[in-house]
Order: sequence, then C-alpha cells, then structure tokens
Amino acid sequence: IEGQLRSLLVGSMLGDGRLVRRVNATHYMERHCGAQRPYLEWKAAMWGPWAYDVVDVPDKRGFTQVGMITCAHESLNEWQAMFYAAKDKGWKRLVPDIVDLVDEFALAVWYMDDGYAGWWPDITFGADDASRAIAWSIFDKFGLKPRWQLKVRNTGAFIMGDEDLAEAAFGMGPQ
Repeated sequence: IEGQLRSLLVGSMLGDGRLVRRVNATHYMERHCGAQRPYLEWKAAMWGPWAYDVVDVPDKRGFTQVGMITCAHESLNEWQAMFYAAKDKGWKRLVPDIVDLVDEFALAVWYMDDGYAGWWPDITFGADDASRAIAWSIFDKFGLKPRWQLKVRNTGAFIMGDEDLAEAAFGMGPQ
C-alpha cells in the first residue's frame, strides 16, 4: 500500500472506512448512503484489483445503502493494528504515527467521508480524547485551527468557522 492508495486508505480510515481482521489477513470495507454510490465507486476504482464491485446493502430501516469490500490480504494487517487496539473488535483510534501519513489527499478524503459543506464546513469526529488530540495534530500540520463543538459523548465536529480557515482547509467559504 503506497502512493495515492495509501493516502486514500489513511483518509478513509480517518473517515468511514473499516479494516476487519480475519485469522491471517485483513480486508477493508466501507458503506455509504445510496446517493454516494459514485463516490464509493470512485474509491473502489482507486483500490483497483483489490476491490470487489460496489453493491447494494440491505438496511432494516429501509434506507438505500451501498458498500464495498476489498479482498483480504496480510499487508493490511499492519494498518488494522494501527487503527484498532484489538485484532477482532473495538473502536477505531488514532495513534501519533498517523499524523505523518496524512497528506492533502488524505485530508480531502477524510472531509469527503465525514465532512459537511454547510455554512461553515466541518468534519464530524467520534473517538476518545487521545484520538481527538491526534486529530488536532493533523490539523496543526496543515496550519488549520478549527474549533471543536461537542455533540454527544465523544462525538462532535471540527468546525472551520471563518472564511480564511474554510478557504485554507477546503477551498470554500460560507455556502
């Protein structure tokens, strides 16, 4: 995993991506609402031969969802270990090594996964305080100083709450 695929993986893991460990190998998976099928198809194309086709995913609530999955490969094991404390379960977490792996492309993917282009663009984030501190380090790396708004428990949003910050982060101001 290198180059743009590495950036895609890192940005996706900051966002909606999941790495699922099997016995000896790990696969990547992601789901989105049906309206985001083209975005997920773009990601599957970026994965190339690793990815299976984007498929419709049944949802008990009646929503249209789409999902993609890659083949399982042992080279994804180290990535799974980086983003999860346990091999078989648990919440995603961020560790300091991730900061160096985030480039502009990874930041853009993170925003596309968890961002909102409202009046002020923001990125929803839900993880423990230690992971949030790593997220702050990622923003610092790019000279970004969003404000944090807590919503529920550990979930909140990094808000790019002025025109200069919104432009610097994502090339946009108030919508």
